[in-house]
Amino acid sequence: MTGAIVRFLTSLKRDARGVAAVEFAFIAPVMIVFYFGMVEACQIMIADRKTVKAAAAMGDLIAQSGSTITLTGSGGVNDVLSMGDTLMSPFATGTNLKICVASITANAANTIKTVDWSRSTNGATCPAKSTTVTSVPTGLISGGQSVIMSTVTYTYTGSLQMVLHTTPIFSKTFYHKPRKVTTITCPTC
Repeated sequence: MTGAIVRFLTSLKRDARGVAAVEFAFIAPVMIVFYFGMVEACQIMIADRKTVKAAAAMGDLIAQSGSTITLTGSGGVNDVLSMGDTLMSPFATGTNLKICVASITANAANTIKTVDWSRSTNGATCPAKSTTVTSVPTGLISGGQSVIMSTVTYTYTGSLQMVLHTTPIFSKTFYHKPRKVTTITCPTC
C-alpha cells in the first residue's frame, strides 16, 4: 500500500500536464489588473491635457474679441464657457468641470491689479468684480494694461475605481493679453 502511494506521488511529480493552466491562473489576475491600470493611467493623462487645452482656448478666444464682449449672444462669454463641455469630450463634465474667466487690469503705477469683470460655471472659485488680485505673475502686465485670466478645474472620475482609489483634480490657469485693445470690457458680466 505504501509503495503504491509512493509510485502515485512520483508519477504526479513527473506529470507536467496542466502546469501552464496553473501558471496562467496565478498570473492572469495580476496582468488583468495591470492592463486596466495602464488604461486608467492613459485616460488620466488625456484628461489632464484636455484641461490644459480648454483653459488656453477659452482665454484665447476672449482675448481675441474686440473692445467689448457681451455675456450672452453670439461669441459672448457664455458661448465661450459652454465650449468647456465640448473641449473635455468624451469625459463626463457637468459639475466635474469648473471654469472661471476674468479680466484683470493693473493701475497706472502697476501696483494694484483689480478685476474688471468675471464669470464662472458650476461654482468655480472666481475673483469678484472690483477685488484686488495678487495671483497675476510679476512682469506679465504693465501699468494700465489688462489680461484675461482663464482657469479650468476638472475632477476626473474614472471608470475603474477598483484600480485607482483616488480622485485626481486638474487645474490650470492661463493669462492672455487682449489682441486688439488694451482692455476688454463686459458691461453685462
